[in-house]
Amino acid sequence: MSQSISVVEARQKLGEILNRVALEREEIIIERAGRKIARLSPASSPSI
Repeated sequence: MSQSISVVEARQKLGEILNRVALEREEIIIERAGRKIARLSPASSPSI
């Protein structure tokens, strides 16, 4: 399941978001002005 966050929130909480993606294998959608602009998802290999 993915969660959407704003660009502002992504900027403020980048470290926390990266941990959620890498460790919890969560997908994050980043939005600007209500439009999806980017997706952060775990790399295919967990041992990066």
